[in-house]
Amino acid sequence: MGGISRVLVIGATAALALVLAGAAPTAGEIPQAQVFAGTYRDANGPAVVLGMATSGEGPAPARTVFYVPKGYVLDLARAPGTRIGETYDAYLTGDGFASGEGAVTTGDPATLPGDPAAQACAPGTHAAVWVASYKAGARKGSVRFYVDPIAGPEASLGAYRLVACFVSPDDTPEGPYFIEFELGIQTSVLRPPTPRGTYVWRMLVTPYVDGSTTPDPQATFEARSHVLVPHVLSGQARYLAKKRQLVVSGRLLALGHARRGRVWIAAGARDDHLRLLGRPRLRSDGSYALSAHVAEGRRPRVLHVWAFRLEAPGICAGSSTAPAGCVDESISPPASHPMRVRIPKLPKR
Repeated sequence: MGGISRVLVIGATAALALVLAGAAPTAGEIPQAQVFAGTYRDANGPAVVLGMATSGEGPAPARTVFYVPKGYVLDLARAPGTRIGETYDAYLTGDGFASGEGAVTTGDPATLPGDPAAQACAPGTHAAVWVASYKAGARKGSVRFYVDPIAGPEASLGAYRLVACFVSPDDTPEGPYFIEFELGIQTSVLRPPTPRGTYVWRMLVTPYVDGSTTPDPQATFEARSHVLVPHVLSGQARYLAKKRQLVVSGRLLALGHARRGRVWIAAGARDDHLRLLGRPRLRSDGSYALSAHVAEGRRPRVLHVWAFRLEAPGICAGSSTAPAGCVDESISPPASHPMRVRIPKLPKR
């Protein structure tokens, strides 16, 4: 797993939320997609991750439009070829599930007016273009995001617009059908807001006519995500050798207030090999605690422990500009909290 999913576990968060929620809030069906956004930090520094996760049911996405909320600031003046982040994707093909990672680099917006594919997706000139490449097994590809500041009536939806188009899984027998796509953009390029408040990301998705390569504009739907600033999940992990128990505790606060529900605790030998230890319930003050038996081995080892939050789909409030309406309005999860615990070797008897 790359930096995005390793640090946030946000991809699994969005996808699992769709599965775990069961019946969704609209028309008794699972939402066609969720949008999410958040911040994280890895070896390359702080970044904003944004993306979508679909249910894997129904037509594949043909075109998405992300609306960046007012309060975020984009630097659109980076030279072509500059690496500005990373990408993670998951998709279904004729051979089953696959996932991949790659880089996000800047393209040359001056080439777009004469580019048929760019004009078919997002006509006109653009302030910037981001190229999100990915590789999974033998498959390689890229998705371009056309980026512009927003003016006029559309400014009620956000401060910037990111438009991307996806290939139809019916173009070739092997797909792909994207069920998740994430961008991790450096905060030097996409700077998140710092004032306390709620910032609403919006995503409009135009699906393909099911079983075809033709987009269906009348089926365009909206999904929304509320980013809470601040939204902090803390955690501490320790090992009690006498009891052979791992104890994990922490707190979840949003906008200075305790949140309710549950957090998820997972652990493993590596960040990409985790197993679920439990789902402790949050107390009235937002705190949580979990104790789990962890066996010692013949050698000491380091256990990678993660605390993360799943956010369920929600009912949309208010009207939507999308022809098919709004299908989901949820809260973006906080950055997952990584911990490291040393497990001693089994004592001699």
